[in-house]
Amino acid sequence: MADAGAPAPEKKRKPVGVANVARREWDKEAFQAKADAKSAAVGGGEREGAGGGGAARRFRRRPPPSLFSQTEAAQGETALEARKRKRLERDPLKQGVIVERSHLKARAAALDLTAALNKRQSVVAGAVPASQAGYYCAVCDCSLKDSTTYLDHVNGKWHNRALGMSMRVERVGVAPVKERLAALTAAKEREKKEREAAGAEGPSAADPESVLGKRLAAAAEAEAAAKAEAAARREAKKKALTAAADGSDEDDPEAAAMAAAMGFGGFGGK
Repeated sequence: MADAGAPAPEKKRKPVGVANVARREWDKEAFQAKADAKSAAVGGGEREGAGGGGAARRFRRRPPPSLFSQTEAAQGETALEARKRKRLERDPLKQGVIVERSHLKARAAALDLTAALNKRQSVVAGAVPASQAGYYCAVCDCSLKDSTTYLDHVNGKWHNRALGMSMRVERVGVAPVKERLAALTAAKEREKKEREAAGAEGPSAADPESVLGKRLAAAAEAEAAAKAEAAARREAKKKALTAAADGSDEDDPEAAAMAAAMGFGGFGGK
């Protein structure tokens, strides 16, 4: 007789489906033979006995020819090495043109990013950078595809190095700042005196107030002329509609001829 406090024995479950819980064993020799045959078919069967295993050598693909030119490839240069060499050729410090780099300065001319806006351009594959689409940098001899990339380039380190500048800004003291402020104040006072002298002689084109007054008067005259012209057109149209409603088309020979040809006595007649 079984003990009442003892646990009930567990029932064995029957496996359903395929028993795939066991670890699979691979035939390494068969797979190695397939790999050797594939390597022999692709690369001529050239092998290296690394580690005594006789594994096939992995063949690495050559970079696409678009990354560097045929001349650079013939010289054995990679794309990175060719880019570094061109940067050194453009650097005036490395070429001995300058002795020391100058501090970073502001651009004297503004960048016109809308010069080629709404214009068509024929793009030829493999053309020089100056003839390609986008923004061309004559200093670095490269073409950028959009305005954001172009701004990043002209504000970047390599472009400014080609111009002979470093990325460091010159540190100034109090005296240069005071001189700059004094020069700006003197220029402002000089312009004010010129305007006062011109106002004493009479209104001239140099006076901003007289220029603004002339522009406002011209705009008011143009607006009044446009309103008068529109009113005249409305009045003429109203008179034409009234004449047609009253049957006064008999005075118009063209309307009378058209009415006679169509068999009517007149348009709008009673």
